[in-house]
Amino acid sequence: SGGEKKRVNVGLEMMAQPSVLFLDEPTSGLDSSSAMLVMSSLKTLVKTNGVTVCAVIHQPRKFIFDLFDSLILLGDGGRMVYHGQVEEAEAYFSDLFYELPVGENVADWLIDISSGRIAPTKYSPKQDNESLEIGAGNAGNKTSDSLEKTSPHSGSRKGMRISALKGVVPTLLHRDITKEASDLTSSRGSSGIKEEKARHTAKLRREMLYENWDAHFDLLPPSKKVRYDPPVPSELPTEISKPTFLRQLVLQCQRITYLFWRNRVSKIIESSLIIFAVSLFTYLMGHLDPILGYFFDSTMVNIPFEAMVSGQAEVQEAFFDNLFLGPSKGLDQSMFDYQFVGLVASLLLAIMATRSLTMHRLEFYREAGSGYDVNAYFLAVNIYTTVEQGIQVMLAAFLVVWLRHQIISPNITYLWFFLLMWITVSWALLIPLLVPAGSVMLVITLFTAICGVLFAGTFGMTTLQIYDNSIAAIFSAFFGSTRLFLESVVVSIYRCLPSQYGFTQSEEAVGFPESLSLFAVKGMGVNDSTVSEQDCDGWYWYVWSAILVGLTLRCCAFGVINTFNQSMQAKKSFWRKLRHNGSPRLYVETAIFWLVLIGLMVITCWSILRKN
Repeated sequence: SGGEKKRVNVGLEMMAQPSVLFLDEPTSGLDSSSAMLVMSSLKTLVKTNGVTVCAVIHQPRKFIFDLFDSLILLGDGGRMVYHGQVEEAEAYFSDLFYELPVGENVADWLIDISSGRIAPTKYSPKQDNESLEIGAGNAGNKTSDSLEKTSPHSGSRKGMRISALKGVVPTLLHRDITKEASDLTSSRGSSGIKEEKARHTAKLRREMLYENWDAHFDLLPPSKKVRYDPPVPSELPTEISKPTFLRQLVLQCQRITYLFWRNRVSKIIESSLIIFAVSLFTYLMGHLDPILGYFFDSTMVNIPFEAMVSGQAEVQEAFFDNLFLGPSKGLDQSMFDYQFVGLVASLLLAIMATRSLTMHRLEFYREAGSGYDVNAYFLAVNIYTTVEQGIQVMLAAFLVVWLRHQIISPNITYLWFFLLMWITVSWALLIPLLVPAGSVMLVITLFTAICGVLFAGTFGMTTLQIYDNSIAAIFSAFFGSTRLFLESVVVSIYRCLPSQYGFTQSEEAVGFPESLSLFAVKGMGVNDSTVSEQDCDGWYWYVWSAILVGLTLRCCAFGVINTFNQSMQAKKSFWRKLRHNGSPRLYVETAIFWLVLIGLMVITCWSILRKN
């Protein structure tokens, strides 16, 4: 609601622990109930935290007006009409012969007075000797010496005397304006003159209020004038003592956990959506069929019997593709199935992780602008998103194992679904820091979908092309979130099959080259010379590569959040600080960051290209 948004905005500003809080019309656009809640919250801040709240407010209801301790009432041009305690305002204007109508809101009455729309109602008998001349377009007045009169309310104000300067007193103003209004109406009856007279009358009333306030201020005793003096110039306050980085990290994790619990229903719905989508597409794929035997009926070609029983590698190599056509087609189908499931999972994970980050993007900048370490908050978000999306994807992986009836150890499936999430969420933490908030969802969706299709090793860039080019191998591993996941899961499945399927070779096989394997023909697991050895525990060749890819992307995200959008964090440009007034610590931290990032890049590229 509007009231909640107002309070959230106030809460964001309070994160900096200010001593003074300036608010511009905090109740505008709210209904009376919401406005009362907002102002009551501010009053609580004053009482409990000792915060000084300065607010510009229009047309407050009586209950809200009574919450204020001090009032500054300004007239046209920002000139002072009244400044003092709220409870003394009514008595002050009563001493100037303004009368509060029965049932009228004091705040509305004060605004009418400061605008000059209402006139005093009680006058001094000295008015008979004064005159004021008003013409069509100009006005003049005779001034008298300073007059003094005793207020009829002086008993309640301890005998305070009000001085009227330059002879502009309430009695004079009312009498002449009434007379001139009657003369102008009877002589001309012009609506233009009436409007001009009304504007001029309001102006004279405001001038009278300004001069009476100046007179009132001059008569204040020194003990009360002290309250209006500006503060004595002093040194800037010392830096606020802030918690350590570890303490801030713990506090941020606690806050995120609280927010998760408050939004637990929506989080359960999001998790159910991921689990349902992955389970649905896995069910549509059906059980795993590693050989697709129906291809033998339509595409099997004649193979000489001698070639099938021959022990010579060169003879069998000539008919290798036709001999294992069924398993080859089965691998193609498995690649398509797991790419589709991996793409659906990575898309949903990316969207949800990005959403959790962009929702708190403003908090990033507020935290940094208030002097707190934004890295503590960003690290907390890293931990939170990894745990949340990790639980979601592990539940989905459990259903994939159950529905597919896989022949391999389920541990490898759980591991690679988690690593799929790890790389996807790493991109989801980096891209929102580079893209405007309004476009981030579209960008992350297109990026994940396009790169997940083109660089996975099936469509666009095949695994054979990837292994033929080192740059393509590195590029696809970083940008294709499904690339390492897809090859590792499929190789793990077909590595478990016996040698008669064409993927593995038995230990008894002698003299057969590594090229006599469907893995070599399809360009999968090329860097691992042991890939053709039968093993049902899984293929772990690229596990460290996937972990390092995610770490490198997250390291880049830490660099981006500390480098870009510094103006939104109430900081100078990073490059400006580095060039002009950088401290030795800044240079050291920058050098360490680049060394870590370059080191991660080198190790990651090596792990992707390594061979045995």
